[in-house]
Amino acid sequence: MEGASFNEAKERLDEIALQVQSPDITMDEALSLYEEAVALGMRACEVSEEDLRSADLEHDDAEKASQSSLQGDAQESAHALEDAEDADEDGTAE
Repeated sequence: MEGASFNEAKERLDEIALQVQSPDITMDEALSLYEEAVALGMRACEVSEEDLRSADLEHDDAEKASQSSLQGDAQESAHALEDAEDADEDGTAE
């Protein structure tokens, strides 16, 4: 399950948990399932970390876009104020 999603890994871990509870399981089978469970757990951690990094990047991009928009609005307001002040000085104010 190399490319398993988090949910796929969790489902398989749940299956493994049920299998190891069987009184008929051999030590070799239990060991094999344990090794698979460890690998699945590691994969689930990797997927979670990838999702967190992706979410952080999306948040950073949204924050930058918001700041850029706010800066643009502030510059627009400043230009409008300058135009109004210029109009007042010229006596052409409405």
